[in-house]
Amino acid sequence: WKRLTEFLALSGLRIGEAMALRYSDLDTKNRLIYVRQTYAQVVKGTTTPKTTDSVRDVYMQDQLLKLCRKLLTGAKRRALEYGYQSDLVFADIDGNYISYDAYEKYLRENGERILSRKITSHVMRHTMTSLCAEAGVSLDVISRRLGHHDSKITRDIYYHVTKTQRKKDHEAVRRISIL
Repeated sequence: WKRLTEFLALSGLRIGEAMALRYSDLDTKNRLIYVRQTYAQVVKGTTTPKTTDSVRDVYMQDQLLKLCRKLLTGAKRRALEYGYQSDLVFADIDGNYISYDAYEKYLRENGERILSRKITSHVMRHTMTSLCAEAGVSLDVISRRLGHHDSKITRDIYYHVTKTQRKKDHEAVRRISIL
């Protein structure tokens, strides 16, 4: 669960998109995650992503690339250890899709215990958005990374100005002078 949480925070993928990932979707050579499907609880399998814009290639920054390499070797090792043939990046011990409800319970309980607040998998998308904003990544780039049709959706729903970004904004304005 820890690696899945880190993956979601670094990638900005929806939990269903991460659950549907196969080894072939992690292209470490080109530093891309190919998002082509999502796991749907209702059908207990994969479907097309939420929207046509959700079909996308997500760039792996250095920390995400390192994590994806660990995920690939770890998933293959677990497959050998437990004896199943599954190409799911995030699989349970039987090689099947992980339990969405069990993961959400893990996040909720640990969030309350460690941070004194409830955490959901969707909070990880907010985390990625905030990290990108603090790094000066444009809203259009963040929007494409999240699989949104346009940046208005991202701005309205996810784009929270963080304390660090606010401090940078104030510093930039402080230097403005007419002379």
